[in-house]
Amino acid sequence: MFLIKTAVYVSVMSFVIYHFTTAEGGTYVGRTIDFPRRIVEHKRVHRITETEILGEYPNIKITGYGRLCPRMEYMWYTRLEPTINKLVPGLHYYKRDKVRYEGEDPFGAYEELDERLRQTVGRSPENLQWERDPKGLRQTVGRVL
Repeated sequence: MFLIKTAVYVSVMSFVIYHFTTAEGGTYVGRTIDFPRRIVEHKRVHRITETEILGEYPNIKITGYGRLCPRMEYMWYTRLEPTINKLVPGLHYYKRDKVRYEGEDPFGAYEELDERLRQTVGRSPENLQWERDPKGLRQTVGRVL
């Protein structure tokens, strides 16, 4: 099982993972802290027909694991397989996690974090501390209702 010790609250700032489609049918996945500004920048280059926020996440670090944002972006990139991205976002974080926790599947942990974080949206920072035990991810402070 992929080891996630605890999540450390970094700031009140959050980031969004977003997706857009172009008139030509291309797709893109990205992350930003300022979604409206970032879409305006993309519109300078692409003829965007549709945008979607896939998830909003707190700016946290997982002790023994690292920054959350590139891992969530990698997860969404892998799920949607966009066609416009020139680089695979978060790929080196994923590869590092696979090496660090040999024999474990970090992608499964990314999906579990995504699910748990969606349950804590709008809650105070103390609810963003978890620890992985043999039975899975559990909170060490606060409670998911």
